[in-house]
Amino acid sequence: MKKAVFGFSVLALGVVSAAGAGTVYVPVLQPSSPAGHRLPTRLWISNLGTGAASYTSAFLPTGTDGAAFKSLAESAPRKVGVDRTLVVDDAAKGGQTGLLAVEAGDGLQVDGWIESRVGRQTYMASVPTISEATRFEAQAEAFLNGVSRTNTAQLALVNLGAESALCKVDFVREDGTLAGGNGQVEIAAVSMEKFDDAFGLRDVSEPVSVRASCDQPFYALAVEKDPRTSRISVIAPANSYAAGSVAAPISSKASLVFERQGAVHEAIKGNEKLKLPVPVPGALKLDKLVWDADVTAGPWSDKLPHCAHNIAFFHRGRFRSNTFSNLNAFGPNRNWMKNNQNIDQPPGFNTNATVHFNWVRGTVYHIRYEFDAVNKLVHISNSVNGVLMSKIDMRATAENHILTVPPTGLMLEMGNLRNQVGCEVPSYGWKWANLRLEMFQH
Repeated sequence: MKKAVFGFSVLALGVVSAAGAGTVYVPVLQPSSPAGHRLPTRLWISNLGTGAASYTSAFLPTGTDGAAFKSLAESAPRKVGVDRTLVVDDAAKGGQTGLLAVEAGDGLQVDGWIESRVGRQTYMASVPTISEATRFEAQAEAFLNGVSRTNTAQLALVNLGAESALCKVDFVREDGTLAGGNGQVEIAAVSMEKFDDAFGLRDVSEPVSVRASCDQPFYALAVEKDPRTSRISVIAPANSYAAGSVAAPISSKASLVFERQGAVHEAIKGNEKLKLPVPVPGALKLDKLVWDADVTAGPWSDKLPHCAHNIAFFHRGRFRSNTFSNLNAFGPNRNWMKNNQNIDQPPGFNTNATVHFNWVRGTVYHIRYEFDAVNKLVHISNSVNGVLMSKIDMRATAENHILTVPPTGLMLEMGNLRNQVGCEVPSYGWKWANLRLEMFQH
């Protein structure tokens, strides 16, 4: 996201038809804080395009038959200017749970989050935006990996079809065997149902993955609340079983944490690159910024196998002098892990480092990236199942030993577009999961 101007509002409510190509859906689940207050789902509606664009919206309460609504186009449109972000502080209607349907014009991106506080830390749990690119087709299987019987507060299923759906849920052990569940539920067209009993998940004593399938296009997600801290996280679905990452311990230093648990992005044709805005409460001064993610290596490009696959391009809304992480994987005949950064440097300058590394297709790599502004250093580790495979230590360039973050937040990008200039190729088949970004305040 570029230089943004904010506006605060409640979304204009309209009506909606069955899922369409230009419509995205944000689940609104209303978890509660330690004090019992509901935690609203907040939105950023960002214009990443080249011209002004408008959106219309509607709120579908839980259990409502969305197919009975009229056209979404009948709601009042809201315009978002180029390089602007509209911040919506509560996506719900009257504190209800349900689906927020947004029909967005070209260039608009809709992102949601839930904020919770634990001591001196603020957690921003990313809420998945459901679109044609991220939904699951009828009869496919969605896996909610890394769920816990003690932490899982809610499971939710979303029917994106024009007719009612029959959905099935069961639990799968790490070895692929069944551990229980086997529940069935009927869900009205274009609607969400939530299950506070998590289909009996609390009766299962071992770690499992929740497996869901419906006979209409669908989506699944879970809301988790740490029983010790009441910290909220949201787990998005993947298309296969995989062990979830262990959450990092709570730090005693004041920090802001942004998380997207479960599947984050899979590069496919038409959805090659993920752009994910990271909201902040205001301008920040950081001593350190750390991000972690699980990256599954996919195939190399048939035409340019040696060229770069973007692992993580993270910046402050503009590229020049604002990139704190530009990590890439290079294929055969190079076999590199390469990174550069250009924080607070003049045009044309950066610091960079390369290490030789053979990426293996299908392997899940855990990447940890630390930008240490105090000591002006970047530390990168690449590990598999806790075993260090490669690392990079290089110089960083934050002015006055402080990494500043604008009130417009950060932009996280994963993958390359099809038409990028130079030796950069789309990463079809590469996957990203379990993203965690922590900002330690000065």
